Amino acid sequence: MTFIGVAGQDSVDRMQAFVAEYGLPMTNIADTDGRLSASHFEIVGHSSWIFIDGETGEVTRHIGPLSREALEERVRALAA
Repeated sequence: MTFIGVAGQDSVDRMQAFVAEYGLPMTNIADTDGRLSASHFEIVGHSSWIFIDGETGEVTRHIGPLSREALEERVRALAA
């Protein structure tokens, strides 16, 4: 399972500071103009979560905050 953080519509410097502050171990990319987020994943606001099933390619979205428990449940479902 792969996790990727996408910082939308913000600077690379601010993204790197956020990653360092929270010790995020996954790959993080900066989508400074928001085109990747909007065109590929139809993200229109923050915080947004995109879940892509590696076997089926099915994409599900969650817009808004996601609790740790809800995130763990989504990850378990994808891993099953």
